[in-house]
Amino acid sequence: MANLSHYESNNLAEVHNQDNVTNNLIHHDVHATSTSERSNILNHSDAKITSDSNIISYSQYMNESQYTSVQNSSSPAQQDNLILYVIEQLKTQVVNCTKINQDNKNVNEFLTAELERYKDQSKHINIRYHFIKEQVENGVIELYFVNTEYQLADLFTKSLSKGRIEFLINKMGMRSFTTKTLKQLMNEVDE
Repeated sequence: MANLSHYESNNLAEVHNQDNVTNNLIHHDVHATSTSERSNILNHSDAKITSDSNIISYSQYMNESQYTSVQNSSSPAQQDNLILYVIEQLKTQVVNCTKINQDNKNVNEFLTAELERYKDQSKHINIRYHFIKEQVENGVIELYFVNTEYQLADLFTKSLSKGRIEFLINKMGMRSFTTKTLKQLMNEVDE
């Protein structure tokens, strides 16, 4: 490593850590500002892109966002099953498959393509997002297409209408009670 002690502090301020620059670009928030604030922000920006290698297409960004939503959309029960399975596999090397139902064909195509192509070109995806990809490669997880209409996880992850909530609750084999019904049930128990 070079000795930088003979450089002035303003020169050292120009040395950028690429990890921080990438991290700042990924977590950058967009805000509406006045013209004077914009010029101030532009004058003090320290995020410099030095080559085209940091730029990804919008469609690739959207596919990766959806890819991470698949990783985050698996239910706690599926995650628990997966953890127990991995532990069991380490002990007995039993082959079994956890199924994840997802409602986006683009995600499925993206994961399939990632298995066959340029593994080393996806450095901008955080390592934790590769867990699902590795499990697919190892045959621990299989991805299946589920129409959005039947995606039960939407009940827990999206803002839905009353009719849609009741439909999904019914598909899960659960019942939805109104306050009136609950009071009637309480009266029946008291008698």
